[in-house]
Amino acid sequence: MLIENVVKSEMLGKIRIKEKVTQYVYDGQDLITDDQKKRFNENDDTTTDESNGTIDRGQINDDDQLLMNGTSIDDKLQLDQKLEIYWVNVITFALLHVAALYAIYVGVTQAKLLTLPYMYLVGQLTSFGFSCGAHRLWTHRSYKAKAPLQYILAFLFMMSFQHNLYKWCRNHRVHHRYSDTDADPHNIRRGLFFAHIGWLMCQSHPRVLEARTKVYLDDLDWDPVVQFERRYHMTLGPIVWGVLPVLIPYYVWGESLWAAWFTCVIYRYVVTLNLAWSINSLAHVYGNKPYDKHIMATESPINHVLMGESYHNYHHTFPW
Repeated sequence: MLIENVVKSEMLGKIRIKEKVTQYVYDGQDLITDDQKKRFNENDDTTTDESNGTIDRGQINDDDQLLMNGTSIDDKLQLDQKLEIYWVNVITFALLHVAALYAIYVGVTQAKLLTLPYMYLVGQLTSFGFSCGAHRLWTHRSYKAKAPLQYILAFLFMMSFQHNLYKWCRNHRVHHRYSDTDADPHNIRRGLFFAHIGWLMCQSHPRVLEARTKVYLDDLDWDPVVQFERRYHMTLGPIVWGVLPVLIPYYVWGESLWAAWFTCVIYRYVVTLNLAWSINSLAHVYGNKPYDKHIMATESPINHVLMGESYHNYHHTFPW
């Protein structure tokens, strides 16, 4: 987080840093020296919010302004860091988007009338799975759910066919704890394309790999639903993602397998992926910042298609 002055600001009973400081500081103590850590811990009341892996600081004093100099993030270093490109991912995503364009043609010329609203419904359920499930329930522990609802949400999340549930939550906790720094998996400071899809086309930054070992994950390690989804992600996942959505229109109203595949799987998949990625990219660039003007996350105008997820300045200020 980039700061100019450090002041106390109490928000919902928690002390948060509201003004900017003149150097880059991680929201954590990972990158400061051992001596600085010792002095910080002696003078500050630091508590870890184990529900989402972020750190809330207590007292603000002179030691909070201990800046890292040699170990702080440097803009030039950040931009010059070369990341190996994963060409398999590049080609896969390119082909998926070309196929999605063809799917539009199939949907307009071949699909039956019921298939299109059905495709929309499946897309909404998919988004519900990663928004209300992976994001709000398992990453941030924003609410509690009984086991049946948890398994339903895990099932819907499988339809999105992104990372497995455990990895998704881990990456998102890292994103919140180290937002807009090199340790952020989809750091918006690397550009809109990188934050949207580019981060999936190249190796992770070394600081991201380090940060993944530092966020709180014990609750996920012991969560039976998370571990179930993690274990069967690559076996049940393809069935839930690509087979079930095709069989229903095929058997219920006689849709062709070709039209059902391209509309209800390929097109739906590409659209929901891009909507999810837009939270990482567009919602960190376009919009206003009524809650914290010193972070990149915004209240984005694309909110009406993102199930409320682009109230993002609020979400990064109050990550629940």
